[in-house]
Amino acid sequence: MAAPSSIETAIYTLSTCFKQRGREGPWSDTTLTGNPTTCQRLTAFLLGYKKKSALQGFKSTGAKALTQAKMALLLQHLQRQQLEPNAMLRHVAARDAFAFSFLWVTGSRGITAGDLTCADIQLPDGSPAYPLIYPQLLLVPGSILMITPRRLKTSVGANTQSVFVTMEVATSHVLCPVYWLHICISTAAACGSPIGAADHPVRKLEKGNQSVSADQATTGLLGKRLITHLQAAHCYEGESMHSFRRGRAIADTAAGLSDADIMVKLLLKTPAVLKQKYQPPGRHNSGVKRIRSSVQPVSKGCMPSSGPQPSPS
Repeated sequence: MAAPSSIETAIYTLSTCFKQRGREGPWSDTTLTGNPTTCQRLTAFLLGYKKKSALQGFKSTGAKALTQAKMALLLQHLQRQQLEPNAMLRHVAARDAFAFSFLWVTGSRGITAGDLTCADIQLPDGSPAYPLIYPQLLLVPGSILMITPRRLKTSVGANTQSVFVTMEVATSHVLCPVYWLHICISTAAACGSPIGAADHPVRKLEKGNQSVSADQATTGLLGKRLITHLQAAHCYEGESMHSFRRGRAIADTAAGLSDADIMVKLLLKTPAVLKQKYQPPGRHNSGVKRIRSSVQPVSKGCMPSSGPQPSPS
């Protein structure tokens, strides 16, 4: 039985497809016009499905916000993996670190990080940045890159906005996606799978984990990697991919950013969503899903890992 949130995502995707083909407005059973996903029968079905799923073991779960301190520990853990003799392990760690640092800085969704290509990463004047982030060169503190995502949630090219990322000074460089992007490209070349100008930096591995695929990593893959790394660093407390967005909103609120600026950054439509789902310190309902993992979150504090490193996937 699929989680209700998965059904909602499928319906949202279908709704977007219909809109792109001119099927706007409420559905009419009489004229068979409008967007079919607004049909009252479909709405009633989804409501009933949620009630039935709750009776069969699906429970509401919330996104636990990541903090900057935990992000630093997570990325320091991935930085230590750059000492691994295995080139593929180093690349996968750098790939994950670039994706995670990008999501933390921008508050984007996982699909945005996976869908990025090097062509989407430019200098502030719009010229290509790819030659400057080639493995032989290292961007110095103060260097700025402009990243323009091509995909936001299920929409391609709609409401996209550029994100400016500055290379931080040495004390905080581990949190900077520009730092990790360079390592990601360098380690990919060392694996014999160089990242070209039109390629995705955040790519999956082929079956067997011996080579890099041309396909971008999915949100599901990045979510599994996040849990794996947090567990290896002994600081997993139930975080998920949505924890980046929620943590970013809470951090920006604490830093004094206005609600309007945070809404623009996270692409939120109403202040109510920001206040109810992102800013409160407790958990919020981010969907309904069955608790499938047998691994329980730990609360022993965030301590560096000295054990074996996770295998790539």
